[in-house]
Amino acid sequence: VKGDFQFFFLTDYADGIDHFSAEAQATFRELESYLPELRESIEISLPDEEAVLDEAEENSKYLNFISNTLDGNPVTSAVFYDYDMTVVNFWASYCEEDNINELDTLQSFYKDLQKKHPNVNFVQVVIDTPGQKAEKIATDAYKKAGVTFAGIMPDQSLATWITDNLEGLPTTIFVDSKGKPADFKIKGIQDASYYMETTETMLKKMKTSK
Repeated sequence: VKGDFQFFFLTDYADGIDHFSAEAQATFRELESYLPELRESIEISLPDEEAVLDEAEENSKYLNFISNTLDGNPVTSAVFYDYDMTVVNFWASYCEEDNINELDTLQSFYKDLQKKHPNVNFVQVVIDTPGQKAEKIATDAYKKAGVTFAGIMPDQSLATWITDNLEGLPTTIFVDSKGKPADFKIKGIQDASYYMETTETMLKKMKTSK
């Protein structure tokens, strides 16, 4: 017992150790002899609650997820680490049904982005996936538009971030190499030239802010 904490060391088997081999018994006894030293080595350090809360608040600003793409490949927030910046577009399958669709534009933007700025990536998060109906609608729309960028299905962590930070669809954000989004967002449908111009402006801002 130390402070308000109790530590339990489970070492005594109900049926003893006589059935162990001689070598195993010797090993057991040797490890058991270290218990007093282990007990004395235990130290209690209570966390700074304010610091923990501050860290949690800071971490909540980042996009952290472990999920899959629409084509079934695993994907995590590590997708951001290999690029100076990632453009992330949020969309939903019901946007396709409501004719709120810019996949052709985004694909054109993505192709130009690969040529002009290979250090910048583009991905799309389909917010109402996973789900069989939503996945089929989104997958069919991707095939029709010839999409080659990644369509990501959010996990619970990413879904929570979406709920807390987005006001409508489509919305496009800019994420740095650590997974932290910039404050600026593009709201609504835009043309490919606007996406490119804004991406280049945001890229310069992120480079100068480091």
